[in-house]
Amino acid sequence: GTRDFRPLLTMVRVAPEPMPETPVHGQSSRRDSIPSPGRPDALDEAEVDHRTPTFTSTTGKKYYFANDALACIPLSNPVRKAVMHVITNVWFDRVILALILANSCIMALTDYENINDEYEPIPEGSWRNEIAFNTETFFL
Repeated sequence: GTRDFRPLLTMVRVAPEPMPETPVHGQSSRRDSIPSPGRPDALDEAEVDHRTPTFTSTTGKKYYFANDALACIPLSNPVRKAVMHVITNVWFDRVILALILANSCIMALTDYENINDEYEPIPEGSWRNEIAFNTETFFL
């Protein structure tokens, strides 16, 4: 049969359909899960109801995030809320893709005729290697 990969997702996901009420493929229910450290034993409404989005962006898209990031940062943390606002912004993806494209173009400029004894490009004697060398720290 087909496999349901929704339980394997740990990052952000846009929910096109409601989450199932019953556990998938014999997995235990969220209600049976162990509470996070420092949190009360009783799970609140947002943790029990999988169909309730944990975050809605400024564009109106609904996202589901894990209740605790790194097993210690709850959804109510102001820094985590700020990060959720940034990563769900439409410009975040565009900026990341532009940086990847720019880095790829600069890496393609590298002149491998100008190398040292360890076969690494050196900036002396090549304007292309100088550009790659000077922008390397920006793309780290």
